Amino acid sequence: MSFPKKKETGNVTRARQRLAGMKLIDANRGRIINYGGEERVLTQAELDSSINEYARKLEEYNQLLSQADQKSNELEALEKHINGMYSGVLKGAVPKFGADSHEIEQLGGTRISDRETPVRKVKDEVKA
Repeated sequence: MSFPKKKETGNVTRARQRLAGMKLIDANRGRIINYGGEERVLTQAELDSSINEYARKLEEYNQLLSQADQKSNELEALEKHINGMYSGVLKGAVPKFGADSHEIEQLGGTRISDRETPVRKVKDEVKA
């Protein structure tokens, strides 16, 4: 099973475009403009820093997904190996103890004498 990698959201893509515009305006004005007002600082440096942090976290997240995907594949391979061993134990026990032995039952199998023979139902003939 492959985990889907996360991609940059539309808001972040638009924020990158807005940042380019902010840089252009700041360069034309010859000074750094604070778009946040007096209460909070919102300059191109702040936005650039947040976008770069997002990109780092996104890359880290996708690397973790890749590692999880690798572990998932390892678990599936081990599960198949265990499944082969699981059925091999019962197959190996039949020649050693017999198909109707109590050991087969202890291993989780069904003894031959405990199996019910299926009864087939006969379809009723349609009378015309």
